[in-house]
Amino acid sequence: MSWAPEVKSESVSDFRLSTERFAEDNVLKHSFNKETCLAGKDWLYSYLKRNTNLKLRQPENTSLNRISAFNEQEVKIFFDNLKAVIHKFEIDPHRTYNQDETGITTVQKKCPKVLALKGAKRVGGATSGERGRTITAVFCVSAGGHYIPPMLIYPRKRMTPNLQVNGPHGALYCLSNNGWTNSELFLEWLAHFKKHSHPTPEDPVLLILDNHNSHISIPAYKFCKDSNIHMISLPPHTSHRLQPLDLTFFGPLKNALYREYDLHLMRSGHEKITEY
Repeated sequence: MSWAPEVKSESVSDFRLSTERFAEDNVLKHSFNKETCLAGKDWLYSYLKRNTNLKLRQPENTSLNRISAFNEQEVKIFFDNLKAVIHKFEIDPHRTYNQDETGITTVQKKCPKVLALKGAKRVGGATSGERGRTITAVFCVSAGGHYIPPMLIYPRKRMTPNLQVNGPHGALYCLSNNGWTNSELFLEWLAHFKKHSHPTPEDPVLLILDNHNSHISIPAYKFCKDSNIHMISLPPHTSHRLQPLDLTFFGPLKNALYREYDLHLMRSGHEKITEY
């Protein structure tokens, strides 16, 4: 896999400012605003029409840690390590798994677009609550398309069978005080993963995951060593670019789920959505 750097970009205001400065420095005739020192919006849109390879995009919020950590050296070390492990143990794509966690809330993040009268100032959309409850879902899938049944972690003290009604077949249901994963739950998930992936000395599996502190423990390492599971960690603060589940699976999953939330609220007469 080749190195793919961050796409170069510039804010609209910076671009308009640098354009006005360029025109002034080169004594070019223009009608830009002398007070704001900015190229006009009409000029900007005309420029975009002439240069179809450019487009206004909504950037993702990216922390400084992620910006500095996602660099060529770190990415190269990871892929060199990945290549070495795959060749050493002769691991096929269908035996290479990616694991990641995500939070699933009982309240949709945003409402779908609706038709409304032109000029309407306030258009409301129904949600199940103000904040909702968040359940952690642990997903894992191989490069060959084999899915491990998910692990669902509820923020509760006691489990009730009703939380498992009509759930995913073979799913693992667990509890934690805050609904997040921890070292003990990760060890439980590893046993679940072993049960469904069936690693052997002749046919080991490779598990790619992030370096969350719940994944870092001697019992987990020992379990993997004894179970023919080889683990490779993604470099810190790079999952927004290197984590396959983060990039291609969680977004469509949540869009589909929140669409079902909207349909449920519409069909049930605004019945509140809960963990159950």
